[in-house]
Amino acid sequence: MEARIKAGPLLVDEPIKKGRLVTAIEAVVTEGSGLLPPVKVMRVSFTTRDEQCNVIVNKNGKPVVTKKEYDHVITTIPLTTLRTLDIDNARLNFKQKTALRILQYGPSIKVGIKFTKNWWKDINIKGGQSYADRCIRAVVYPSYGLPDAVGPTAVLIASYCWTHDAVRMGALINAGPEADMRLKDLVLRDLAVIHNLDYEFLAGLYVEHFAFDWTHNPLTQGAFAFFGPGEFSTVYESLNSFAADGHLHFAGEAISTRHAWVVGALDSAWRAVLEMLQLSYHDKIDEFNRLWGRNLEWVIDQTGTMIPPPDGKGPLGIPGSGLEDDLLLKHMMNQNLEFFRQQVPSS
Repeated sequence: MEARIKAGPLLVDEPIKKGRLVTAIEAVVTEGSGLLPPVKVMRVSFTTRDEQCNVIVNKNGKPVVTKKEYDHVITTIPLTTLRTLDIDNARLNFKQKTALRILQYGPSIKVGIKFTKNWWKDINIKGGQSYADRCIRAVVYPSYGLPDAVGPTAVLIASYCWTHDAVRMGALINAGPEADMRLKDLVLRDLAVIHNLDYEFLAGLYVEHFAFDWTHNPLTQGAFAFFGPGEFSTVYESLNSFAADGHLHFAGEAISTRHAWVVGALDSAWRAVLEMLQLSYHDKIDEFNRLWGRNLEWVIDQTGTMIPPPDGKGPLGIPGSGLEDDLLLKHMMNQNLEFFRQQVPSS
């Protein structure tokens, strides 16, 4: 990556647009950039006295605890780990607490292997995946990589597993040197069988491997949301609404209809920001829609049909209303009826 960045001109401050391929990203961190050092969130609470969300963090593993106060907090922490924080005073309602408890996250593992050469090209494989009933289940071949001037990539996703296969393979990950050697041997053996190659041939090309188990990682505790029957009408509904009297908002791929995909995380981020604007910053909504468009999950017309224009930035479906086609606002009111009743001044 470093060589690729130095190889050619970079587009500075160029937005990522549809139809463009991102080949390299350079981190440019300057003083006052707003990036924070690694912190561990310990507690999220809400105080009615000053109507602010409090976030308690532990910096760099040190015992020094820092308290931060915000008008709004958007949490993108995986919901599995969010439940392990101290959120007793975050004012989650019963449905939201239940949703965090019953939500299912699917297990997943990946094993990457670096070889001395990209041997799969010698058997006419470029890109795509191979699926098998072996332990490694899926092999993912790179379809692009570093330019020839730097050298072709020789890294292969040798195993990509979900569900029960991931649980079993995960038992060999981060379980000590002996288990790591068993994992290496198993993956190379399965690769040899799937590609009709000799084990000794692949072992001779082996450089190193790296495995990751999302289920047993303390920062994820699962790979991606895996909703069960009926959970879109319970878990999805309750977590697509605010907590802490409108000051705490949830986002992440789990709170979308597109689990395990980046687009799901982006959809939920769009919804969380608009939710915050609906509650506190009405004058920013038009600008938000102009910059980021409309989301087809949250816009309807009079007949209940979703009506985003092709560019996602057209006028509201009901001229002059400004609100009637806003499915997000309808959903917020449906989930928090008592809260909105308190916002209406009595006559």
